[in-house]
Amino acid sequence: VGQAHMQFGQTVELQLCERLGAGAFSKVFRVGDCELAAKVFNEKSTDDSVHEAKMLARVAGSDHVVRLHGLFVATGFLSEVPTDLLLMEQCGASFRNELEQTGPVSERRSGEVLLGLLAALEHIHSRGILHRDVKPDNILFALKDNASSSATSAWLPAPLTRTSSGGAPGYIAPELISGKAGSDKIDVFAAGVVLFIALTMQHPFSADKDFWKLDTLYKEVNVDCLSGCLPDGGFRCCLLAQLLLQKDPDCRPSAKVARSDFWFRRLSVPECCLLPSSDMPVPRPRRLSAPAMFNDNNNNDNNLGLQNPAPAPRSLTSKLSGAMRNVRKLVTW
Repeated sequence: VGQAHMQFGQTVELQLCERLGAGAFSKVFRVGDCELAAKVFNEKSTDDSVHEAKMLARVAGSDHVVRLHGLFVATGFLSEVPTDLLLMEQCGASFRNELEQTGPVSERRSGEVLLGLLAALEHIHSRGILHRDVKPDNILFALKDNASSSATSAWLPAPLTRTSSGGAPGYIAPELISGKAGSDKIDVFAAGVVLFIALTMQHPFSADKDFWKLDTLYKEVNVDCLSGCLPDGGFRCCLLAQLLLQKDPDCRPSAKVARSDFWFRRLSVPECCLLPSSDMPVPRPRRLSAPAMFNDNNNNDNNLGLQNPAPAPRSLTSKLSGAMRNVRKLVTW
């Protein structure tokens, strides 16, 4: 039990229960019997705590972002030294917890989570803010929800502090690795990594911790790995993953445009999470002419169609490459 000092000299007592999580500079506890959580900083780091509170206040108004109830000066929790305390709405398990328990999720479940994530990103991007630390650990679910929850349950905590390095290894966009300025597309890239890992439990480029920067810059997405985890190859899911993971940020869709992808409609996710599809044209598959199976002459080989055999089946990588070329022709992100 400790005290939190509110504005105008008011003081309230808060009872911290079990620890929900911990970071390098703070710990998160459940508050009493109410659905609130307290993030207690290890020491009075006014800059980081105030910045985080400001970010949460700026992105308020969305069901996909953790709600802030206030920033307080607290005593008697971690030490007798006054520390900053953020009082927030309590969330349930993270997406990482779910993946650790279940392993790769289904295509539909990954679509539900990705939609909630994209909705959160669209909202914070509309406020001129980048999250910069999108990963399964930071995708949280409402208390009432479980592993079968809908996309509206996916929440994001506050964006990173100003002193952050720009994300976790393996989730950082190529432009940041190259030393270029980032845009909202860096969060979209990280969302693509989340989608790939959720379906395969593997990194889209490489699992090598020592060379992940080079792999992110120069390796292509392992589409065959993703396709092998999906029913019928998951063509549209693979295409969306490739769009989100484009090396060139100008070729990536925004979070808003990605939400309108046809893949989500095929999965029949909740309509409240979808946007009109007019912003995202669906690439049309190539039409292949059937071979001439019968001719008027009496040649047996011609009658069997051996002179004009059917084209060999195209690999998924080849199909995706063709679809990507069509997307670039039709769409300017």
